Amino acid sequence: MRWMEELHRKYPNIIKRAPADAELFERYALCELETWSDRSLELYYRDICSAQINGKNLAEERYNNMYRRTGQGSLVELEE
Repeated sequence: MRWMEELHRKYPNIIKRAPADAELFERYALCELETWSDRSLELYYRDICSAQINGKNLAEERYNNMYRRTGQGSLVELEE
């Protein structure tokens, strides 16, 4: 959630946020994670901790990868 809020502040024209979005995402994430194995959850937790320690925003990386792969450019380019 913090990563998405950070993205909204950095790229308000690209990453839109409504008050209900946070609640819907949290509900979705909790349901999705219930389907994962314990090992997958451990690895995901490790990746999140590592990203936080290294000052990375995995949501930003995901969106940048998605936009680049679809030929749209980076978040910075799209925001401009």
